[in-house]
Amino acid sequence: MFRHPLYYARRCRNKFGIIEYGNKGHQIINPMHHKLIKSQVPVISVGNISFGGTGKTPFVIYICNFLKKLGHKPAVIGRGYKRKCKNDIVLSDGKYIFADATTGGDEMLLIAKRCNVPVFVGKSKSELVSKMNNNNEIINYNYNFDCIIIDDGFQHKHLHRNLDIVLLDKKSITSFFKRESLKSIERANLIVCSNGLKKEELIKNCKYKIKNVITANKKYNQPYNLFSNNDANFSHKNTIALVGIAKPNRFIESIKHNVISVLKYSDHHYYTEKDILKIINKCKRKECYTIATTEKDAMKLILYKKFFMQWGVNVIVYPIDIELGENDEYLLKKMLLKI
Repeated sequence: MFRHPLYYARRCRNKFGIIEYGNKGHQIINPMHHKLIKSQVPVISVGNISFGGTGKTPFVIYICNFLKKLGHKPAVIGRGYKRKCKNDIVLSDGKYIFADATTGGDEMLLIAKRCNVPVFVGKSKSELVSKMNNNNEIINYNYNFDCIIIDDGFQHKHLHRNLDIVLLDKKSITSFFKRESLKSIERANLIVCSNGLKKEELIKNCKYKIKNVITANKKYNQPYNLFSNNDANFSHKNTIALVGIAKPNRFIESIKHNVISVLKYSDHHYYTEKDILKIINKCKRKECYTIATTEKDAMKLILYKKFFMQWGVNVIVYPIDIELGENDEYLLKKMLLKI
């Protein structure tokens, strides 16, 4: 008998009075049923309760570089969502990158490029740690790291974490269908308000027991040319926006050029040769040879460098950085030093 997916979800009204659905399987973690795998080094999880768009990847990059400033040597573990390869791989050893976005995933490749840290990709995050504990031939502790950041690990019930960080935005509160109910934030050690959600608003209105709250704001930094890595040349007045992320409108609004056309693709879209030819034809019809895109999209577009170069199309990339609210960096540092 067919049953709608909501049949398997937990329906409740959260403390904001909004009806929501959360996956039953993530509500209670029973250690008798799920053996926790513990790493030999501290583990920090960065996750959320909604379906994308809260800024997990930029925050993982921020945490990674912040830990490096504190003298730590972090590594990152992630699934590599929608990648074409199913094997567990070492995407980067911290110095060299061994795979592209197709094999390692667009977000994981971006983290490897921005942070220069060891990055491990596999279907099961706990299985990757288990392989490390068993001194696997490929996945092991020999990559010179002293802590692990788990990308998207809040729902990963098999893996022990020393610090659970959850990103929350307004959509996480108002959306009726999410990965977990809002009550699950009580498990988090640190809540990060993103995308305009103010921590004062969350603390005042949320009746769940929340521990520590900070604010993280995303900002677009100096754009650069994808193929030369030089700062973008803004002599071209017009541009075509090319975007394949969960919430494209924020990116489009940030573009400094005059956007004359927008090409939208689904989140984590892997561009094909047919897509690229369609994009180039669009440039030719519009007589506009500058494309503005996100860093995540750039990880896949770089594979088609020869097509863009052949037709003289400039691909301008807008990198995202994170800014913490006043006194929030001190709280984050205090919590990281405890692990």
